[in-house]
Amino acid sequence: METSAAVDADGLILLRPERWYGWTMYPGYVDGPYRSPILIEGVRPMRSGRSLLRLRFINALYAAGVRDFDLELRILFRTANALSANIQYSGEGAGRRMAVIEELTPEWVAIILRRLPETLEAFGDDALQRFVEREVKRSWATDYG
Repeated sequence: METSAAVDADGLILLRPERWYGWTMYPGYVDGPYRSPILIEGVRPMRSGRSLLRLRFINALYAAGVRDFDLELRILFRTANALSANIQYSGEGAGRRMAVIEELTPEWVAIILRRLPETLEAFGDDALQRFVEREVKRSWATDYG
């Protein structure tokens, strides 16, 4: 599949605002992991020397009215297409959740949205971004911004 993954000089993923990514959180809210497409709104390295990142995003499949997230993450590992991070909650449950943020793939989209784009050309990165946005808007029956 064609991809427009942004990578640094070492070939490791860089998250870009205004792009959809796959979010998988362990443990989830019920049984098993929680998965949702997310639209990155802002990324800010914390410059702490502890691999901390402030991430603002829309969590597409979360409850209506509370889809806007602003989290501090401690990066654990990065590859060319994904990163894993410890979610830096305060209070109860602190440090007990991990997230994997990854470039969208047709397979990931099919698992989460339970269907694939209609045509093979929709498997390209830009078309996959548009497909996810269209499906999220359809499921919300409203524009998110």
